[in-house]
Amino acid sequence: MKRYRHPTLEASLSKKRLNQEARCILRSRKNGVAAPCIYHIDYEAARIYMSFIVGQTLKDWLVALPSDAEIDAKLKAVGLSIAGLHDADVVHGDLTSSNIMVRTSADVVPKLQCSVQVREFYPHVVADILRIICFVVFMVQVMQASGDTGSCSVIDFGLSYVSAMAEDKVCHILHCLALGAYLCCMCMCVHAHAPRCHRMTSMPSL
Repeated sequence: MKRYRHPTLEASLSKKRLNQEARCILRSRKNGVAAPCIYHIDYEAARIYMSFIVGQTLKDWLVALPSDAEIDAKLKAVGLSIAGLHDADVVHGDLTSSNIMVRTSADVVPKLQCSVQVREFYPHVVADILRIICFVVFMVQVMQASGDTGSCSVIDFGLSYVSAMAEDKVCHILHCLALGAYLCCMCMCVHAHAPRCHRMTSMPSL
């Protein structure tokens, strides 16, 4: 939130950004890309409530010294996720090793809490119907949530946008290639210093 902006303009821009982020996440999930499951969008608080992914970032996972075979398989999975994003015409905008999660268990699904104030605005029957509809939609999202242990999930779609232009996707791929070069150098450095240090604590944040 920018305090120097007019409240009306800030509210309009914030709503647009929230809708764009949610749209990109939904398009990615529909195309098979593992991403958080959206439960609710609060426009007044400018927040998106989504599933919590249990795991560690790809950067931390690589620093933990996995085997070469595991690294090869994981980076191939990342490549498939990027291909899935582009197939859905989604450009992430900030795809770094800190925005890719390696799952260690299924998503943590928050309990569904229906507001007590519903009965103050609607009759009892309507309130019960709304609760049933809300619960059904919630369960459908839970069943659709991908929670395979060890899989990669893309997070932080705050800078993402929808584009079918090849130029945008090429720039995205070039950024990912630069990321891949950094990851290769990082892995070589970590493995070279593994006998003396099992974990690098002064890693620059991507």
